[in-house]
Amino acid sequence: MVFAPLFGYIGDRYPRKFVILLGIVVWSGSVLLSTFVLSDVS
Repeated sequence: MVFAPLFGYIGDRYPRKFVILLGIVVWSGSVLLSTFVLSDVS
């Protein structure tokens, strides 16, 4: 709920396909970068 105003603004300002694509790119990049973590967090 903290970022709801930000994403509401982005959702109103840009087309839906762009927002969804941006979310997919950010999520995929995060997952890809997480594969390079060398040790478990305990």
